[in-house]
Amino acid sequence: MMEFTFQVTLIASIRVKAKTRAQAEHKLREALAASDANLGMLDEKPIVVTVEIEGDLDMIDAVEGACG
Repeated sequence: MMEFTFQVTLIASIRVKAKTRAQAEHKLREALAASDANLGMLDEKPIVVTVEIEGDLDMIDAVEGACG
C-alpha cells in the first residue's frame, strides 16, 4: 500500500474581542502561531496539523460594544 501527502487549504471563521482591528489581528496571529488543529480521525489515527495563516486576514464583521 502507498501513502500520499496532500496540501489542503482550510477556511475558519474566528471571533476575537479587541478594541481595534489591528489588536484583534495581532491577538489572533499570536494565538495561532503556536497552534495545532485536530481535524478528526483518518485510518483510525487522529489528523493533527500545524495551523498557519497565509497572507492577509479577511474581516467578515465588526460589532460595536461586543466587548462589554
